[in-house]
Amino acid sequence: MGRRIVISTLVLSYNITLDYLRNLISPHFRKRKEKWRTFANMQKKAIVAKRYNSRVFPRLIQKDNLVLRRTLKGAATSKLTPNWEGPFRVREDERLVPCTWNTTTLRKYYS
Repeated sequence: MGRRIVISTLVLSYNITLDYLRNLISPHFRKRKEKWRTFANMQKKAIVAKRYNSRVFPRLIQKDNLVLRRTLKGAATSKLTPNWEGPFRVREDERLVPCTWNTTTLRKYYS
């Protein structure tokens, strides 16, 4: 059996280069391609956000609730060190707080 060799050729007129042809056609395709790319990115972000938000449990911490705060693990901690400290009472103040906590480090305390 013999092998077939397919050679594709590009026929250009005498003074036209390949770059010239690309530059004639490409701006329209580039704009269209960029629009579709941004549209596809927006769709992907919406899908990811929808999936993430479906798994997120809302943590409703209101004024006068009791909360526990996760302790920081450092070099001086052992395995018997408690994981949570508190309880602390949530209150609303107009003062500036030197450090705030993310709700992932807080847990509602039920007494």
